[in-house]
Amino acid sequence: MPSKISFCNDCDLMDRKGFEEVHTFLNSINLPAGDSFWLFDPSGGDMGLFTHDLNKPGPQQHWLLDQINDGVLDVLHSAGSYGERFNKGFSPNRALIEGALEFLDKNAKIPRIWTNHGDVHNTQNIGGVSPQSYHNGDNPEAPEYCLDVLLDYGVEYFWIDRLLFRDASYPNKITSTEMCRDGNSIITFNRYYSPDIDWSPNAQNLFQQFTLEDLKRFSENSQDAIYYTHWGCHHDNKIALTPKGDVLDYKNKKALTEFSRYLDDLDISIVRTTELLDKDKIKDDEKEIQRISEIVVTPEKDEEDNFYYNQFGLRGLKYYYDRINGMKIKGDKALDAGCGVGQWSFALKNHFNSVDGIEINPSALEYLNSISEGLRSRYSSSYPRFQSASIEDIPFSESYFDFIFCYGVIFCANIDRSLKEFSRVLKKSGTAYINLNADGWYELLVDERFKSKEDSFRRIYAEPIWNALVSRVGGEDIFQLVCNDNLLDKREDFWDKPGAVREEFKKIFQSPIINLEQLLSSYSDDMIRLLGQLTKEYIHQKQQKKNEGLHQNFSGRIRNIRRKIFKPRPEYFPVEGIGSRNRAFFPEEFSEFVKSSGFVLEKFTHDAGLVLEGHVDPIYVSSFNSHESVWECILRKI
Repeated sequence: MPSKISFCNDCDLMDRKGFEEVHTFLNSINLPAGDSFWLFDPSGGDMGLFTHDLNKPGPQQHWLLDQINDGVLDVLHSAGSYGERFNKGFSPNRALIEGALEFLDKNAKIPRIWTNHGDVHNTQNIGGVSPQSYHNGDNPEAPEYCLDVLLDYGVEYFWIDRLLFRDASYPNKITSTEMCRDGNSIITFNRYYSPDIDWSPNAQNLFQQFTLEDLKRFSENSQDAIYYTHWGCHHDNKIALTPKGDVLDYKNKKALTEFSRYLDDLDISIVRTTELLDKDKIKDDEKEIQRISEIVVTPEKDEEDNFYYNQFGLRGLKYYYDRINGMKIKGDKALDAGCGVGQWSFALKNHFNSVDGIEINPSALEYLNSISEGLRSRYSSSYPRFQSASIEDIPFSESYFDFIFCYGVIFCANIDRSLKEFSRVLKKSGTAYINLNADGWYELLVDERFKSKEDSFRRIYAEPIWNALVSRVGGEDIFQLVCNDNLLDKREDFWDKPGAVREEFKKIFQSPIINLEQLLSSYSDDMIRLLGQLTKEYIHQKQQKKNEGLHQNFSGRIRNIRRKIFKPRPEYFPVEGIGSRNRAFFPEEFSEFVKSSGFVLEKFTHDAGLVLEGHVDPIYVSSFNSHESVWECILRKI
């Protein structure tokens, strides 16, 4: 989609002469631009509709009204210039602002855009969801309170001081909705400000603000941008001045001219700021989340382990929306437990009033932070909230959520602890969706996907089945006892013979839940060989390391790299509680854990099998080697 660019200029220290010079030049190079004015300027500057009260018109009031009626002046630069240098002891108040708006409504028209201005003396500024101490324009207890009047007169878009972005490669949503202290909801917008400029964009550094490199980045990302400028003034040691001679010198005129030419080459259009804001406000939210998220995760596209890129770059957000829509779930509060890069969280938000996502993987959290910043979700309730937390220790109070969604995570955590946490934070009769891996998934990785990899790599994906084997025979104590009784004295060459290992395993290992003899018979020779290697290493380390503190659980090898299936792990052996995490689960096994955690397993099926309306393909194969691969279930809290 072609990008759109607009200019939003602050009229600081601009006089009529400077205004006319700049706009004459901009029009000559086909850069249509609006501009701003003050309601009040106690210093008597040309851009003030009034000076300090309604009986004192500004020196160019009639000219300003003409420019407003012609649509050239389309931004209210706050209520006026009340900075320390110019206010002459005057300060804004509600009656003045309301009177000026009434005058403007009768004699011209009121712009739909407001931009904050200046320092702590500008107490009329709007604060939004995160106000500073001097932002009183939306504080109903303050004499400068005026937001309700502005909204009544049709002001719709607000720029607040903090809303600047300075990286042209940073994808972001221009508009966002914020709640103010008076209970009003406003639409705020951000402006672009080049990092090459040390202090503030002005008529002397336009060559740094308007560059081909930035336009290329905007074009590549389909990113719209509103340029932040003060093109009517010069600066000297961070002090704004009205130019005595020409406002624009040759260097800056050349930069603007080249900028105009670049636009055609890059298929970027220049529009007025109101038009850009109107279109951004109604952009398809799903498409904007997809655009921003895909750009954020693109750096890992060409990596071998590109799991997070695939969520947006391979499948795309539409897949997750379709799948959640088809599940026919809804409620007040939902938790995405182990949310990854938020793909399921965004889909859930269409069906719940609030969605919280928790994640512990550092890479995922970094991506989530960038996505959230791009969506400006910190200031809006329209998007999920994300935080760093484990599903084994959920930072919410009891009976907080109606629904928990946990896709492909819980088998990497301590199952008992996680399920008990789910039960704690769920309301009575609340439901949990859980997606797990069974043996077939790891068989697929070992026997097919990574068949050509070396054993040290493939063992990573045999470990969950080995952990399950330990759990299936009754836990580590029994497993160790059986190994000591039957496998301790086996010769080294025994472990290289999958047929012999298989038959020995079938003789000595038994399970009250799973037919282990049949299961072991069905594994490939490669899988048996890898399980034998793991068993041999376990026995060897048990002999060598009697100190319990030196025994580490296999699950530790993926705990910090959760859900990323290609990352090689360091060579060390597991911690206490082997079999309690990083293990494969068949549905009948998982149901035993469910019962002890205060849940009932209502239904289980293959991946995407819980879609009740429409057809959605599963992400993963449902079976391999006649074994369940990836499956899902619904639990209900008793």
